Amino acid sequence: SRHKELLSLSELTLFLFVISRPTYLLAVPKIIRPGANLTIGVCLLKESPSSIRIQAQVLLANRSILQGEEVFQRGEMVALDWNIPLGSTNAYYELLVNGYSKGQLLFSNLTSLLFASKSFSVFIQTDKAMYKPGQDVKIRVVTLHSDLKPYNTPVNIYIQDPQRNLIQQWLTQNGKLGKIAKQFKLSKHPLLGDWSIEVRVNVSIIKMHLYLSRNGQPFDDRRSKDCKAGGINGSLNFTLESPEIKNLTVKDEDTFYPMPIEIIAVVTESLTGISQNASATVFPQLHDYVLDFLEYPRFLKPSLNFIATLKVRRTDNHPLTSDEQKNNVTIMVRQSKIYYPIYGYENELQEKNTNYELSYPVPENGIIQIELPVLANATVLRIKAEFLESQASIAIQDVFYSPSLSYLQIRKTSKDLKVIVISRGQIVDAGKKMTTTLSLIPEHSWAPMACIIVFYVHDNGEIINDALHIPVPLTFKNQVNVFLSKNKAGPAEDITLKIKVTEPQTSVGLLVIDKSINLLGKRNDITEDAVSFFFFFLLHEWIFGSIMCVVQIHYYSYKKLTYLNKTRFLHQESHSRFSVLFILSFFIFRSTETTINVTVPDTITSWVASAFIISENLGLGVMKIPIELEVFQPFFVSLNLPPSVIRGEQFILEVNMFNYLKESTEVTVTLDMSDSFEIFILSNDINAIGNQHTVWVPSEDGKTIFFPIKPKQIGEIPIKVTAISPIASDAILQRLLVKAEGLEQIYSETVLLDLSKRTNLTEILNFNFPSDVVPGSERVQVTVTGDKLSSSISGLESLVKMPYGCGEQNMITFAPNIYILDYLSKTGNLQTQFKSKVLSYMREGYQRELLYKRPDGSFSAFGNRDPSGSTWLSAFVLRSFFQAQLYIDIDPYVMERTTAWILSHQKFNGEFEEPGRVLHTELQGGTSDSVSRTAYILTTLLEFNEIDNSIKKALGFLEFQLNNIVLDNHTLALVTYALSLAKSPAAKGALNKLNERSERQGELRFWTSPSSGLSSSWQPRSADIEVAGYALLSHFIQQRLLEAIPIMKWLSKQRNHLGGYSSTQVRNYLKTTTRNSSNLESAQPVRITISANGRGFAIFQLNVIYNVKNSHTSKRRSRSAQNQEAFDLDVYVKDDQKDINSLTLNVCTRYLGTGSSLKTGMALMEIGLLSGFSLSPRFVSLVDPVKKVEKEEGKIHLYLDSLNETQFCVDIPAVRDFKVVNTQDASVTVMDYYEPRRRTVKSYNSLVMQSLSSCSFCEDDECNFCKTDGSLSVSLSLELLVLLVLSTFYVVV
Repeated sequence: SRHKELLSLSELTLFLFVISRPTYLLAVPKIIRPGANLTIGVCLLKESPSSIRIQAQVLLANRSILQGEEVFQRGEMVALDWNIPLGSTNAYYELLVNGYSKGQLLFSNLTSLLFASKSFSVFIQTDKAMYKPGQDVKIRVVTLHSDLKPYNTPVNIYIQDPQRNLIQQWLTQNGKLGKIAKQFKLSKHPLLGDWSIEVRVNVSIIKMHLYLSRNGQPFDDRRSKDCKAGGINGSLNFTLESPEIKNLTVKDEDTFYPMPIEIIAVVTESLTGISQNASATVFPQLHDYVLDFLEYPRFLKPSLNFIATLKVRRTDNHPLTSDEQKNNVTIMVRQSKIYYPIYGYENELQEKNTNYELSYPVPENGIIQIELPVLANATVLRIKAEFLESQASIAIQDVFYSPSLSYLQIRKTSKDLKVIVISRGQIVDAGKKMTTTLSLIPEHSWAPMACIIVFYVHDNGEIINDALHIPVPLTFKNQVNVFLSKNKAGPAEDITLKIKVTEPQTSVGLLVIDKSINLLGKRNDITEDAVSFFFFFLLHEWIFGSIMCVVQIHYYSYKKLTYLNKTRFLHQESHSRFSVLFILSFFIFRSTETTINVTVPDTITSWVASAFIISENLGLGVMKIPIELEVFQPFFVSLNLPPSVIRGEQFILEVNMFNYLKESTEVTVTLDMSDSFEIFILSNDINAIGNQHTVWVPSEDGKTIFFPIKPKQIGEIPIKVTAISPIASDAILQRLLVKAEGLEQIYSETVLLDLSKRTNLTEILNFNFPSDVVPGSERVQVTVTGDKLSSSISGLESLVKMPYGCGEQNMITFAPNIYILDYLSKTGNLQTQFKSKVLSYMREGYQRELLYKRPDGSFSAFGNRDPSGSTWLSAFVLRSFFQAQLYIDIDPYVMERTTAWILSHQKFNGEFEEPGRVLHTELQGGTSDSVSRTAYILTTLLEFNEIDNSIKKALGFLEFQLNNIVLDNHTLALVTYALSLAKSPAAKGALNKLNERSERQGELRFWTSPSSGLSSSWQPRSADIEVAGYALLSHFIQQRLLEAIPIMKWLSKQRNHLGGYSSTQVRNYLKTTTRNSSNLESAQPVRITISANGRGFAIFQLNVIYNVKNSHTSKRRSRSAQNQEAFDLDVYVKDDQKDINSLTLNVCTRYLGTGSSLKTGMALMEIGLLSGFSLSPRFVSLVDPVKKVEKEEGKIHLYLDSLNETQFCVDIPAVRDFKVVNTQDASVTVMDYYEPRRRTVKSYNSLVMQSLSSCSFCEDDECNFCKTDGSLSVSLSLELLVLLVLSTFYVVV
């Protein structure tokens, strides 16, 4: 009788067809993949007909999607190949195989196939592994088939932050040759942590990670000119951090995995004082030696020898010494037979053991071949190896079952052997061998690991087999090589890169990065290891799946199969750190060789170049070994100078010279003179020549010399230093910003030129500078535009001049960008470069706003630091995000959750409640009442048509309140705007009521509100501008345009020098067509006559910018009773003449508001530091009411929740970074963030720092400009010394 048996072999299904004796054997993959080959191995045994026609079909829903046939001869072991279509989806597939001989059907089999969607690979390359806020992230994505040829298919790329918020996306991207390049910019204040790059191809998702940290680069950013290839003179400190340091000295046999230890190294250079740090993680080892069992079978074959390889190695991977090799390895063997007793306790296993020991000498390479016989009745084999105090063991508990007691071992045999080679889950070779030695030539398809299965069929039909894993090095058909014209170069030197490829019409991806990128983390990259890992992924599925590579095979279906133990493939990782990207480009090659000319960046480091190649014919290739370019200059100069000083101050220019030549040399250092500064000479030493010094610099060492400089001009001044010696030279140019002393003041006046009813007009503007103006600080700008919205758009970059540190302020700077794009798009004036700039601002604002999103989907001023979200702010965010999604990527899930949260806080009568706190009280008319809040939220909900019920309820609430209560101007304007947007019948009456409250001044219409506690200003209150803005919008919506012109004229006159308004909620943005600017030589009165002719409207704007002198006394405290400022502000300076490198500011303030305004909204304290100082790292300030701290060059911004009549004090410790003397005053400002007119400014100085001279910083005769007859000049006068003794604090009011 004819029957068949189904057998498993690797990812194969074996069909053994038996009539009276076995005749045919078929091997097919059990798993199919789209785009991959489906290979059928056919073996005709000696009892089969001389030839057979095999017909095979792949069925989907009983429909043939693939078919083929082939005639095979007896004794052959050959394969039939098909290609699975790429469009295949996960479904129920079947394989039908029929065999025919002489026209008659011999056998037929139908079996199911498993489907795996993974048939291609996606490689993601990034330029770094760790990023800092504000940096660009560069990405390359390459999609390949399993044979490494390009897979051209649409790709979706998603960027997500650590909270899984969508940050940016690129949909249905089609790249040439399967490659796509993208980049995006990180916000300056993003969420820190693990970001992800998700690539979706068809239904597959591939995800890579990049890490974002506040200090992504651990080394000082000034290293570009200070890095040296050799050693340095300085100090080195190590820190070991581990919770179990004791494990280093205590040996505990039970501790198999000691805790890792982080080693932190800090190097401080003695010459410059610059410190740099790095860290590494080490894993302590319990023993000095490691024993590894390699290449041993995972099952026992009784009566055959067990063969294994043991490797002895040191934990530090150093070769074994001759003394260590004198010790033998002891092998302890235990063979057991485990069985159930016939009588007694059935559940208790019994074990019979056979034990013995073997001893092996240790060869030089540490590799020992172990061979021992397996007893006929053994079911468990345990082997333990010991070398000195180290040991390792293995246990084999599976027995190859053979009913005929026949076994095969890949060593020697005279049987007729069949061979199948499997790699990447496919049959890559098959055949028959008659010799006792198999000779196989590996091919590309075998890499990275081939499983060679050798078997023969016993006379009774049993399949006797063995298998061997052979690693096959990955070799690419497509080759790319990069050559440098030199392997060492100097900074800014021109070099050439020569690139050779295998064939023309290929694309090469070249990456050149700083070598130091390999110090902090593993970068996503396309390398040979990454490609091998992809293939190991296929092996991983294969080995860990339900069918293993090497199994016991037989044709008795009732017997249990024995599987191979699981094998792990380890992927080794390296560490890297941030650095500079040199080249990240794609090149298309028309020939097999090309040369690229490049200029080396002006930095001292080492660069590493790598490349990959891709073509339609040969697929992917990867450069095996990256090449390295060392950029070094053995003699160079660096300057240490502050980024800015104030006119009247002096600073010491430090010139550092580094000599890494083999000989010492005399160097002449020259500072180029300029009219913009002067050098102070305080010495009578004949060798001191002002701007020139001669110094001896030893070999492999450095020297520092000093120039005392006093800037004379305002603006950027050049500082150029040249160093010349007989054997080397260098020169460096840097620029120093010199600011005017005093406090900056700005005045703007705008004239709307209305030529709609006449053809010409004349206007005269006058401005007189105050008596305390700082000479040389006066600037006048004149702007003339023909577009009423022009000048603000031109000033967009500098319009947001105020820092923005919370969720409310961020959105107030985010929203105007949307309106700018809308306006320019509709007018046809949107230029590509300007659009890119605005979009970058929007993406920055979007990323930053997500910092303030709470887990429930709401937003608040400080996110999770607040007790609750704010319905007003959440509505503001929702509306802005909804409008912004036309231009940038916005996560729709974020908007859905925010909408749901807002609606959950609507009452039955339509009113929206506020569970949180709104810091900007002016936005709600100063009253924060439910009417203005509901009106504002309604303007957001009108964007969403699917929530009509909530809109109707809110609209009914507003209409009722309009007729039953008296609303203030701000609330009435907001309600009128909301009703107008909703097309409410009550909108017209509301606007009429609002107009009745307006004031008229000639052709101008505006609204005013009481203002108390505001500093004098030419601009109106923010709330008044917002009322006018809402009124203008309402007139426009209701098509009452003629009534709107007087409002527009009034608004146009209120703009500041940047084209914006003091209001932070209602802003118009403009585009400049003509702008002239001039600096006045003295405080001359400004008189401008404007003559215009033509038709239409135009805007003329005068901006006057100047500084006024600081006015303060030296009293400890003073405050005028007539002072009407909004805040009481005191600044105390804690300094010490014994410590000229640090000081502490004690700043105290309180709000002086009266009446209904007992506290401010968000308050901002801006603390300017004295020149040469920065905020100390030990500063800790996040205590109420401080919500956030931001630092910038020379300033600190403290965001305060609010201020009231209770005094708030904070200590600001500052440390010296640069040597500046005769320090000018700095200032401290406290303001209501949303009403900038409500502010107080105080100047301060330090008596100690102000009285220093350049010689105060000299030590050990290092400043020859201070030498006077061999002694240092006195830097403090007697009068100043007396003052220092009598006073501990210097208080400036």
